[in-house]
Amino acid sequence: MSFFPTAVQKFRNFFFNKCSADVFKYVVSLGPSDDAVKFLFPIFVEYCLEEFPDEIKRFRGMIESADLTKPHTWFPFARAMKRKIIYHCGPTNSGQEKKYVPFSNHIACTVEMVSTDELYDVAVIDEIQVMADPCRGYAWTRALLGLKADEIHLCGDPSVLSVVRKICAETGDQLHEQHYDRREIFEVKMAIEKHTNHRCCVIYGALPPETRRQQATLFNDQDNEFDVLVASDAVGMGLNLNIRRVIFYSLSKYNGDKIVPVPASQVKQIAGRAGRRGSRYPDGLTTTLHLEALDYLIEFNIRDPKAMYHLLRFASAYSQNVPVNIAMGMPKGSARNDSELLDLETKHQVLSMYMWLSNHFREETFPYVKKAEAMATDIADLLGQSLTKANWKPESRQAGKPKPQRKEDGYERPRSLIKLYEK
Repeated sequence: MSFFPTAVQKFRNFFFNKCSADVFKYVVSLGPSDDAVKFLFPIFVEYCLEEFPDEIKRFRGMIESADLTKPHTWFPFARAMKRKIIYHCGPTNSGQEKKYVPFSNHIACTVEMVSTDELYDVAVIDEIQVMADPCRGYAWTRALLGLKADEIHLCGDPSVLSVVRKICAETGDQLHEQHYDRREIFEVKMAIEKHTNHRCCVIYGALPPETRRQQATLFNDQDNEFDVLVASDAVGMGLNLNIRRVIFYSLSKYNGDKIVPVPASQVKQIAGRAGRRGSRYPDGLTTTLHLEALDYLIEFNIRDPKAMYHLLRFASAYSQNVPVNIAMGMPKGSARNDSELLDLETKHQVLSMYMWLSNHFREETFPYVKKAEAMATDIADLLGQSLTKANWKPESRQAGKPKPQRKEDGYERPRSLIKLYEK
């Protein structure tokens, strides 16, 4: 931009010589301000395009050479290849080491050391999720964009899957996704049995029904050593379990497109497995394994105006020293749409509030605890039925509904919501 001062001076002379008296007065009235810049700059640009075409062309070339917004264009040889990229989505592992084996036709190295000049048949990039790291992420991005390999395997968790999809859309590479959820369930099971004295049963969606029932029976039996159940969200429906405490390993999951929070209705349905009427534990507890997820577990739908109305009503009755009524009818059946599902959630929350308050205040003030417990159990069952047979279109999310994944595609929809259940 060495010509810029010259361009400014020439434009100044041009403008004062050519502009009318009215325009001159208007510019003077604006003074050195943003409004003056907005008025003069378009005229200045048009003047420069007319008077300095060669300088403008060189300036544009300089800008393009310094443009870092299209890194996939930096590797023309890789772009010329029809690469096949396979993303293996699963939990993270540790380690990445160098190995030098004489006469080997394989190369293992840290991702920073990978060559984008060599030609490979197959390349494996481990821990692909580190691509999001602000310090080291560039190395993973460079490897993904620049590796000259017919087939590239990406291994890591799904947190950067959406980014990889966008990159492949830009590069024209063919992307295949392989999702692994059982591996995570078994890793949790092995970690528990390695570091504690507990033994674990396992339940996940792909198990045959009879195997699920067998694992449930094993967990329910008080005369054996199996006192922890590690399960996917498939455990939320259709099994009778004696659970004292539910611990959520995660409150987010992959929905076929990205990582999203688990809906409050599903969290409640699963948390409701702890302490059920007719089970060995009438009272249940629920928490999260990781502290950062606890706030989401506690929140649910505390901003629900209907729930807040009932809480205000409870408080008002208590302040007047009169018995607090539930004053809420039972639903007629399971939910048929999003609105009815939300109503079930609200009713269950109101009953939970009533039971919680009854444990902290005089019994005569909250005399309908048994009724509240029975209603809460029935509504939890209705929520389970609603989720089991739900086939309505979400009222507010139809456009963003992910495509269902099919077994014949070579993978099945992952269930990354893992829970630990303890007797």
